[in-house]
Amino acid sequence: MDERVVIGLNVLRLRREKGVSQEELALAAKRTRAYMSGLETGKRNPTVLTLCAIAAVLGTRVRNLFDEVPPETARALRKEIPPRRPRATPRVTRARTKSPSSG
Repeated sequence: MDERVVIGLNVLRLRREKGVSQEELALAAKRTRAYMSGLETGKRNPTVLTLCAIAAVLGTRVRNLFDEVPPETARALRKEIPPRRPRATPRVTRARTKSPSSG
């Protein structure tokens, strides 16, 4: 399994065990919620400093973020991810207008 995915799943697991939201973790680690989301899904390549900050907030050691995640645990963690909430307001799109043709 890709190391970024392993780290992300461990952060997700530890965060849920501590009862911390992504936003709370992000604020405490001085990162954005979007960054934490990307990290938990294995799309980010965190620096050592970021891993240190996250580990400190979660009360663990950096090395624990590299623990191999059994496939059944990974599947269970991914299934628990809530679906995206619909936007409160619909996206506004501009209507295209034809420009006057030069003749």
